[in-house]
Amino acid sequence: MSGLKGCSIGIDFGSTNSSVFIFDSETGKAVPVDIVTGSPLIPSVASYNPKNRAYDYGLNAKNTSSKKVRVFKAFKMLLSEKDPMILQDRGYDPVSEDAESEETGVQANTPEYITKIFLKYILDTVLVKTGYDYIANLVVGFPEVWNNIETAGARYVLREICTGLLQGINENVSKRTGETVQSHVEIRTEPECASAFIARQIKLKSGMDYNGHVLTIDYGGGTLDITLSNIETNEKGYMEINVLARQGVGENNTEDKQIGNAGIIYMESVIEEALRRAEVYEAEESIPHNNKFYKAVNELENYITGAQREKLEDTFGFYGVDAGVLDGLGDEDDPIDWLFCTIDFDGAGDDDELLIPYSLMADCYNKVIAPTLNEQLQLIMQDMIEHGIMCKNRKIDHFKIAVVGGFGRFYPVRNQIQKFFNLDRVGDARTLEISEDEAELAIAHGACLLAEGILKIHKTSRLEIGMAQDRGKNRQIAIQYGQEIENGKIYFCEDQNHKLYKFWLDDCVREFWINYSSKESGGHIGILKRQIVRQLEGIRELKEAPVVVGFSMDESDVLTMHVQPFIKNEPAGEMMNFPLSRYDKMFDISSFV
Repeated sequence: MSGLKGCSIGIDFGSTNSSVFIFDSETGKAVPVDIVTGSPLIPSVASYNPKNRAYDYGLNAKNTSSKKVRVFKAFKMLLSEKDPMILQDRGYDPVSEDAESEETGVQANTPEYITKIFLKYILDTVLVKTGYDYIANLVVGFPEVWNNIETAGARYVLREICTGLLQGINENVSKRTGETVQSHVEIRTEPECASAFIARQIKLKSGMDYNGHVLTIDYGGGTLDITLSNIETNEKGYMEINVLARQGVGENNTEDKQIGNAGIIYMESVIEEALRRAEVYEAEESIPHNNKFYKAVNELENYITGAQREKLEDTFGFYGVDAGVLDGLGDEDDPIDWLFCTIDFDGAGDDDELLIPYSLMADCYNKVIAPTLNEQLQLIMQDMIEHGIMCKNRKIDHFKIAVVGGFGRFYPVRNQIQKFFNLDRVGDARTLEISEDEAELAIAHGACLLAEGILKIHKTSRLEIGMAQDRGKNRQIAIQYGQEIENGKIYFCEDQNHKLYKFWLDDCVREFWINYSSKESGGHIGILKRQIVRQLEGIRELKEAPVVVGFSMDESDVLTMHVQPFIKNEPAGEMMNFPLSRYDKMFDISSFV
């Protein structure tokens, strides 16, 4: 290859902000890319001007004030969403197809399309700013909670988007230079990426290889992901991460269909409660999430993360996160102690300002965030007990707790975690000393280390999968939940005697068994869609002979089904491969029970 330069990059595709790291081969370090001048963070916001059909991204999109411009936020969090009412409420076109509208010829602004053009903007900017020709290795983090029937498709969509974008970049390189380049894409969980960064930091700070457990609490704008990992360093000095337990919430999996009990929903809850207290809306009235509403949320975020942050920390640190105590600091006649900030909002009163007292901030935290965080910490505590980890022992060796993610910087979150684990602020062996900036960028940093191959993930299956008959009463499992597996290796369905189970296409290869937990009660039956059945029936060998069915996973946990005909107990003909990248395209979703 004549001088073309490829790079390894990691992306934290966040709900509120995104960041990118690139691996510098000369220094042997992962370094942030300044996408937005002066900051490694780019707001995960896009905007669309219907007048000229132009899109904008990042700060420009976030700060738009025009009522005619459509602003898109939290598009990552909506990749798995199919409910048209939720999509419309969030300002998206309520269609699932990534295609132009037949009526208008205008591109449908779905979460999938906005994600694609936003990530394209990031990738193109990285290449321009760094001078590389193409991206050889890309790792993008996805939320840990994208791990069930409803949300699993989102990570596959994200992988397809990233793969397609890199293919486009490589085709342009080929047209320009005549050279052929290849790229490798992986979609890893955000806690896995964060754990990679933490493992590397432990080694750099101690100067020694680390062998032990790490509890990663990743609290971002859209999700809370808590992961217990075991890190082992082999004789060659390579660190391998084995995820032992996972807990978390977010990404539309709450009962009331909110977008996760994390940073975004907290700030939206504060603004909603302030609007009701100001009597802009009645107690039971639905508050529209329009540009004016999001402008108020953005302003609150700027206060929380910027000018007023130190004042907020000092107040909560002295008085605690107690709405009753904070309410006693004063009232509108004594705003210095009582008031956190004011937010511009047309129609909010004589001065068009929403008043945000400290008591309101505390009240919303205690109602929206604290119960969920406590519940998930209790669940991960049980996991640690099962693994024999005495996590509340301040002198425990080889156990570290690390809080990462933008919302993890929020004082009430840090304070709640410290109290739960009885952490000392100074000298506690369980805490890993990393700066707030490092913590917020941990996912992108770790993703870059994984992209370069500095660390590896020990692979265990996130699901149980196999074939089923009689609505799941008779099951032949290929991969067990939590089983150690190799990337690309095919695992075939077996009978109770561990012999290959043979199916007849005409009556058996219909029902799939899929379970995203170790409990049988969490399993689902999926009926293969008719068009896929017809595709199978068109293969002559499959109708004339029994078949064995197997499954494999790649680095991104994307499943492929393999169907092999057998004649006289020997493989016959070619094996057929069917990527199960989108469950909604392979199965009748309504048949999952």
